[in-house]
Amino acid sequence: MKKIPDEQIIGSVSGRLTIQAITGVSARKKRLVLCSCECGGSTVINISQFRAGATRSCGCLHKERAKEHMKSIRHLGQGNRLRHGKTDSPEYYVWRTMKQRCTNPKSQSFHRYGGRGIGICKRWELFDNFIADMGPRPTARHTIERNNNDGSYEPSNCRWATSLEQGRNRSTNVRITYNGVTLTMVDWARKLGISKHALWNRLKKGWPLEVCLVGPIRHRKSLISKK
Repeated sequence: MKKIPDEQIIGSVSGRLTIQAITGVSARKKRLVLCSCECGGSTVINISQFRAGATRSCGCLHKERAKEHMKSIRHLGQGNRLRHGKTDSPEYYVWRTMKQRCTNPKSQSFHRYGGRGIGICKRWELFDNFIADMGPRPTARHTIERNNNDGSYEPSNCRWATSLEQGRNRSTNVRITYNGVTLTMVDWARKLGISKHALWNRLKKGWPLEVCLVGPIRHRKSLISKK
């Protein structure tokens, strides 16, 4: 390509830049030019960048675009807050965590949820629908609980529950039926006024069920001896 005389390069315009002077050559033997920018700044670039339009400002254009991008993100976030007013709420955290353990293989809990087929219904992919169905948490001690531990997260299978209520719903709980009443071992112990471990130890020792669950504790050994 025929070399363009210096006097013809000076004053050339590309984007926001105007060449003011030739300042030398780069390590790759490209002519370097000093350009003024419409914003009042200046920059030195090689002539190839100028001709290709690869550099169209002193850097101000990139900053403006980044600023506009951040504005759009903030606006979107504000829109979410205006829509349901809950993006910083405990309910939103519960919903987001629920989605993570069901859909994100990198979640530490994924193997116990999404990894074994537990998912989220289509309706609850939007937080607006989730909060509309579940409502606010009754207290700070409540979190989301599935009635069927093998079922997915959906309105018919979920409720707010405390950790104690959730513990009663675990598949590993021991349930004891006596005189037509079925309670977990924890609830029987609570009803009898003894610890869960004490009741469990008596069951392991082979005490008759009616002895474990009926009568004052101090009389149980005598009851056993009569059997």
